Amino acid sequence: MQKNEIAGTFCVSDFLRAAEIFLDETGKYMRKRKTSYVRAFWHRMMIRQELSPALSGEEKQKKKGLSGALKKFYGVGDCGFTLMSNIESYYFSFFLTNLAQFSLPMVTFITTVSSTVDALLSWIYGAILNSIKPMKWGRYRSWLVAIPWLVPFLYAFQFVKIGDGMLSAVIIIIAAIASHVAWNFAYVANVSMISVAGSTPEERSQLSSTRAAWANLSKVIFSYVGPGLAAFMAGIIGEVNQYGAAAFVLGCIMAVLYYAHFRMFD
Repeated sequence: MQKNEIAGTFCVSDFLRAAEIFLDETGKYMRKRKTSYVRAFWHRMMIRQELSPALSGEEKQKKKGLSGALKKFYGVGDCGFTLMSNIESYYFSFFLTNLAQFSLPMVTFITTVSSTVDALLSWIYGAILNSIKPMKWGRYRSWLVAIPWLVPFLYAFQFVKIGDGMLSAVIIIIAAIASHVAWNFAYVANVSMISVAGSTPEERSQLSSTRAAWANLSKVIFSYVGPGLAAFMAGIIGEVNQYGAAAFVLGCIMAVLYYAHFRMFD
């Protein structure tokens, strides 16, 4: 009986000692984990503080909210874009058949190749904008001033016949593809700025509505300006190249209005 009591006392004392050691080690571990969490928190705070001065113009615009100019005039660039692209929509086939006097198979070849390549490239613009290093004025905003100035020169050659036969067709195809690539970068960047500048759903809805209103207004404007501008250019440089000149003028207007967007997002 005495032996059992001694054994029981020994087992209880060992258990209590083991429990004490376990609690002590657990406390040390928890204090260590707590310290690591605090260090990680302060590390993140320091990184955020270091990066805050380097915010791009697009992020600053998002923090400031919408300016009065954006609320009223965002979309004038889209107005210019639609005015410019309507020359192709309404007069490209007429130019190829009646003015450049290509055969019907050649007209089909030109329009098919240019449209197919344009469709195949349509998915790359956003991927390129999001993958390359941002330029001086931000990932998207920079493209509103970097590219549109090339469009009038490339776009005009889409409506100019140089030489005869296949050479002229190749020049027109290259000009059509190159001008579409140039203006699509600006177009995608312009639309992407809605999510950058609008910090709330209401602000993004405001920008989208204003943009749509200006785009619809351009259709009304073109019904008066487009034919008259082409006729005016025909009296200056001749009937064959009238749409090339009109495309150049409206391309310049588009570039100026996209620059207006660039300034609005400053």
